[in-house]
Amino acid sequence: SGHGRETFTNYYKELFGEDCDLAVVRRLVQGLPNKTTAMGQALWDLSQRLPREFAETINENSADKIRAALERSTIGKDFLAALDEFLAAFGHRGNHWGLQYPTWIEDPTPVFVMLRGYLSTERDPEAVFTAQTAEREQALSEVRGQLQGYPQTARDRFEKLLDLAHVSEMLRENHNFWIDYSCTSRVRRLMLAAGRRLVAAGIIVSAEDVLHLHVDEVRTAFANNLSEDLRALIASRQTALEQFSAIEPPPHLGVEPPPEDTDTTSEPPPPDEPGLLRGQPGAPGTACGPARIVTSIADAHTLAAGEILVAQSTGPSLTPLFAIAGGLVTEIGGALSHCAVVAREYRVPAVVSLSDARRQIADGQWIEIDGDAGTVRLVE
Repeated sequence: SGHGRETFTNYYKELFGEDCDLAVVRRLVQGLPNKTTAMGQALWDLSQRLPREFAETINENSADKIRAALERSTIGKDFLAALDEFLAAFGHRGNHWGLQYPTWIEDPTPVFVMLRGYLSTERDPEAVFTAQTAEREQALSEVRGQLQGYPQTARDRFEKLLDLAHVSEMLRENHNFWIDYSCTSRVRRLMLAAGRRLVAAGIIVSAEDVLHLHVDEVRTAFANNLSEDLRALIASRQTALEQFSAIEPPPHLGVEPPPEDTDTTSEPPPPDEPGLLRGQPGAPGTACGPARIVTSIADAHTLAAGEILVAQSTGPSLTPLFAIAGGLVTEIGGALSHCAVVAREYRVPAVVSLSDARRQIADGQWIEIDGDAGTVRLVE
């Protein structure tokens, strides 16, 4: 999906020069509808329908207790109906992408956690999206005016590559919605249904144990009339999984390329100031606030409105938190990464590719981030 935007950016440079303002390119591809931002808007709308007398219930209870409390009143039932509509549309997502993770339909706790955060902010995603769209149309009008003196073939190619960039931007998020999460959730449901039958036959302990088996092994179990005890095999794979899960993967595989030749005649860059960390620009803007280290949506309750979200990466499962975060810092990613692209849509400053950010920045530490320069300053 990044290819379309990169191709358009390169052609824009051909038209207006290598030193052209690439902020215009960002504006030309912002404010486009996709499933990720639609989910964020739907979640915001859901938070606005929550009766305020239930705010404390949402903040202090588990999903089961919240649902039980809401079912005791008419307005609570109305909200639950709206929640079920949201889950029908977006509930196939989960905290992470993978067969082993429950979906929000199975366990809506993450949805309630995100609702708690939305109750503490007044930033309306729809207003942000409307402003982004208006800026895109204004930028496009200005660029088309600048292209009036260019050959028709150049103008046509500009429009064609711009359309390609737009499709690419939307495809990135829509692919995640339909393929990564939607298909995975359906496979999970099918496997759990098979797992329940294997439990009934006494050859595995729990339905989720089936996820430690290959599909062919499940088929063989049914072909053999559920006579083969699979518990020992599953136990050995669970042990192996636990062992490998404890290993921190290396940042790179293989041999690193040699460093680029440097021009020894040029002046060396000025030394970094104490407390200044350098990553890469992700989304423009500056922000200052407490850092909050988040590993998954399960940690969402720790993020207060305006705090700086610090994570290894921010996949689609964390996107709803962009509506309340004051800024973002990630250890991996680039200008075309999911984090950077969506942060620009939410107008949240972001610094990406800051190595060991979670080690260099303490949870709760005040930091200043500059999304234009790609820097983080440790305030305390």
